[in-house]
Amino acid sequence: MVSIDCPEVGDYVALLKKSSQPKKPGDIKYRYIIFKIPLVKKLSAGRIAEPVDVVVEEASEEDDYEVFRNKLIESKTDKGEPAARYALYDVPFTSSGGAVKSEKTVFILWTPENSPTEQKMTYGLNCESFKDKLSVIPSLAAHDPDEIEWEALVDKAKQFSR
Repeated sequence: MVSIDCPEVGDYVALLKKSSQPKKPGDIKYRYIIFKIPLVKKLSAGRIAEPVDVVVEEASEEDDYEVFRNKLIESKTDKGEPAARYALYDVPFTSSGGAVKSEKTVFILWTPENSPTEQKMTYGLNCESFKDKLSVIPSLAAHDPDEIEWEALVDKAKQFSR
């Protein structure tokens, strides 16, 4: 069970989804948001003791996809291990015919293969619940940096724009 422990999460997501609208002076419209699950309390049997909180780690207007991708790949736990994350990225693309320019928000579940098993399980078990709270349909689960190349996101966005 997921709870969003940051009242601003909904505001961040609203600003992300508005990025396809014309920008007015002073507007903040995020290109991406990276979320994390802080330390999880466990029961003695290894099960999660209470609802998992998801908080915003970073939100940015940066349009360079590689900056976002590197931040995701380089995410670390408090112990310096590769870390799992959730992310939203507002993907700009042109339709296959080239006529329509569009944007679609894609949800990413990033669980690097060498991240702690407990963390991968926590993110995996809570993924659907968190996605439901965000109302984002296109999603991509990735365990390797090659799986979050730009074209993978564009392909996912195009699948849900038809």
